[in-house]
Amino acid sequence: NEKLVFSDNDSFATYFFTNIGHLATTAWNVLMSLELVRESGIRFLETNYWEDLAFTYKMVTCVDRAVFLPEVTYSYYCRENTLANYQYRQTISKKEVLRNAATIDVIKSDWHRLLQRSYFSAWLNSVLMTDFFVVTNVIRKRNHIQPFISDSELRDMLHSPLSFWQTIRYGGLRQLMLWTMGEIPPSLCVAMVKNLTGAKTVLLRK
Repeated sequence: NEKLVFSDNDSFATYFFTNIGHLATTAWNVLMSLELVRESGIRFLETNYWEDLAFTYKMVTCVDRAVFLPEVTYSYYCRENTLANYQYRQTISKKEVLRNAATIDVIKSDWHRLLQRSYFSAWLNSVLMTDFFVVTNVIRKRNHIQPFISDSELRDMLHSPLSFWQTIRYGGLRQLMLWTMGEIPPSLCVAMVKNLTGAKTVLLRK
């Protein structure tokens, strides 16, 4: 990988949200100025669930200049049975899943501020696809979640912050499909997710 320099307004956020699947949404791999943090009012959420995600999604929208370095400067060790890896545990607390969803809801609430940004459609797609990823994994691991998580709760996780007509204007076909899944009857929503992903409820093995 080569060094990437971003010096124009919105260029960094545009790159970030259009390449989100290849970038880490963590705070430990970023060096940022204290002035940026103070002036933008970026803060970590008071939660143990995906606080890095919410912080990063807000931070990149406040940055005008940034540099991606190709060097590996930080090694991250992922331990078993951590909150960050609840999907690998034999028993998963429903509270953890709902708190993850709540963190994404906080990210969604920023849509008014970003609506006129050039990268808004990419931002919206990234947020809604994160919801879709969570729901897909919950369906696959549903037997391990205690207490049971209902179809209605899963459907509500996919709810878009935009109206139908806003989605038509500012989104695209994928965002419209995700908007639809957040509005249809819960059982149909879950069936649609399963059909799109081949998701099945499976038993985890140690």
